[in-house]
Amino acid sequence: MPDWSYTTVTGPIFRRGSHERGRRFVNRFFELVGRVPGGHRLVDFLGHMAPDPSLGLRLPNGRTLASPLVLMPCVDPEGRASAAFSRFGVGALVVGPVALARENAPSFRQAPDGSLWGEGGAAASLDEAKALRGPTRAAVLFFELDPFASGDPEAAVERLVTELGPRAEAFILTPQRHAELAALDDEGRTRLLQRFQTACRAQEAVPFLGLPLDATPEDVRRGATTGLPIALSGRRADGGYRWDGRLLETTLSLVEAAAEAEGPLFVDGGLSSPRDALALVDAGADLVGIGPGLVQVGPGLAKRVNEALVDRRADHREMEDDEPALRRPWLWGAALGFAMLFGAILAGWSALTTVLLPYDEEFLGRTARDIASFNPRVLSFMTHDRITLAGTMVSIGVLYATLSIFALRRGEVWAQHVIGASASLGFLSFFGFLGFGYLDPFHAFVTAVLLQFLIQLLVRRVGPKQPRLEPAQLDDDPTWRRALWGQLCFVIHGAALILAGTTILTFGMTVVFVPQDISYLGCDAHAIRGFDDQLQSLIAHDRATFGGMLLSGGVALLLTSMWSFRRGDRWLFWMLLVVILAPYAMTLWIHWDIGYRDHFHLAPVYIGLGLLFLGLALAGPHLLRRSR
Repeated sequence: MPDWSYTTVTGPIFRRGSHERGRRFVNRFFELVGRVPGGHRLVDFLGHMAPDPSLGLRLPNGRTLASPLVLMPCVDPEGRASAAFSRFGVGALVVGPVALARENAPSFRQAPDGSLWGEGGAAASLDEAKALRGPTRAAVLFFELDPFASGDPEAAVERLVTELGPRAEAFILTPQRHAELAALDDEGRTRLLQRFQTACRAQEAVPFLGLPLDATPEDVRRGATTGLPIALSGRRADGGYRWDGRLLETTLSLVEAAAEAEGPLFVDGGLSSPRDALALVDAGADLVGIGPGLVQVGPGLAKRVNEALVDRRADHREMEDDEPALRRPWLWGAALGFAMLFGAILAGWSALTTVLLPYDEEFLGRTARDIASFNPRVLSFMTHDRITLAGTMVSIGVLYATLSIFALRRGEVWAQHVIGASASLGFLSFFGFLGFGYLDPFHAFVTAVLLQFLIQLLVRRVGPKQPRLEPAQLDDDPTWRRALWGQLCFVIHGAALILAGTTILTFGMTVVFVPQDISYLGCDAHAIRGFDDQLQSLIAHDRATFGGMLLSGGVALLLTSMWSFRRGDRWLFWMLLVVILAPYAMTLWIHWDIGYRDHFHLAPVYIGLGLLFLGLALAGPHLLRRSR
């Protein structure tokens, strides 16, 4: 559920019903995703949310987190979907509260103002917590503990830490029990905290003292004197807990009060934007909790917070790539793109002049004049096929070259994945000749040459990620929300092109002609085979090649639309305009030029153009925005 689907469609649907029902449904779905072999790859594919390596944070126990972001238990307190949620760009996930035994599980509801309210007891028993599936990335588990649910909190906290220690990197004494902890006398409180700290040290885990956000600065300063790291989270209300993004000012004052605490400071202030996260980090927080924002804003919030942290920390000078020029994948990607453009020029030139190439005539045993004497519209039809193919090749060439120069060159690994997936499918479509029976020798030669470019692109290491001059998207403003609708238009567009390409490739290897083609030609496939049985194979070759290129271009457009769309990416706006408009313009022109004007046949082109301009109109202000 990336932002372009969650914020636009699925999120509003879920918010119309019970928050708790929707949360449980989503968690069950992600639990299933995590259990299916390779299911976590689906999350990676949709979101591409892995944190940049520069965000690594070292804990006192020596473990390094992939990101300072921590998923709070208001999203998945039972931890059942941790395998999938660990792919959301977080460094750790909090599960809990965990008690020796569970009586009534917590439930959550969302208020009209967007705040989350939690009520109930422990989220998991000790046995349930021990049976959880762990994260699948560098993310680790933190357990929030509730030792007060049993009669002897000291014995309970030691047992919980000892038995969960092999699975956890940190433990948090739940802020929900701050009142019970404060009610103990000084000796009892000290004894409990020392036992907690000793048990964590034995398990090489980090012990956090949990304090609620409605604690006073004096409470926080007193907690700092215990020698335990501080975890600030949630606000008690009506016997439960409240997570609210409007508590940021209160949270910042408590962060200042915790400045003297030992170890890393963990703060969950209910952040709802990257700007909130930066404010907490600037105030002194080492670990930042994220939870309600994912529900309210969208699952891409963690990714945008990580991007903002990278921009904040980065030195905005160009980072040198020490690899020799020919070992840099972006050069091979750009070469592949320019080669496609050169091939498109050749294909367009031959289509507008001779139509048939010498080896085509050799395969047929006939000349273009012979075909024209049989039916002059056959050559026009072949010209139409080859011009549409050239237009698609222009689109792919521009996309590969632009992604290589403006994204891959700057260390964006997703651009390498886009070009690799798209080009691989394009090359595989070459084997469509097994269905239509014509092996084009020049096509085979070019495929073999360009395959070397693709191999070089895939085996080369992507260079260091370059700092971006444009600031990250810090606020969820209306421009960004409209851009998500534009992004959805391009995602739909890419998926539609994949469907169209697959259909045309299949037709090229089977029936070749659709009814509109037969109507334009004035003869059917039987008549064409009666004139020359090889002619249909030649036409099928053109159709299948066009289908394969359209499939390849659709994959590139889909993946680019899913993984890019960052504010200020002006190059992306102009690339999308050229990549989609150029082939559509060439397609419309050749259809009208040869008199093939069936509007039902051209309806996909009209719809595609509509999606293009609608998507650019919605996303344009976001992509073309310049920083002040």
